[in-house]
Amino acid sequence: MTRRKFKLGVIQELDTASLTEVCRRHSLHASTVIGWRKERSLALARPLMSSAARTTTG
Repeated sequence: MTRRKFKLGVIQELDTASLTEVCRRHSLHASTVIGWRKERSLALARPLMSSAARTTTG
């Protein structure tokens, strides 16, 4: 399993389990998982922000 797939899997587990449960299951610190989740949401929002900028300036 690649690191990227592992991170995505951990983030997806947060849909059905608490942060504490997920962290214990994978022996991770909560701040690590929160950072991964923040990175993921920013990566997903980046294309939306750039397309919004194109439509407002054009």
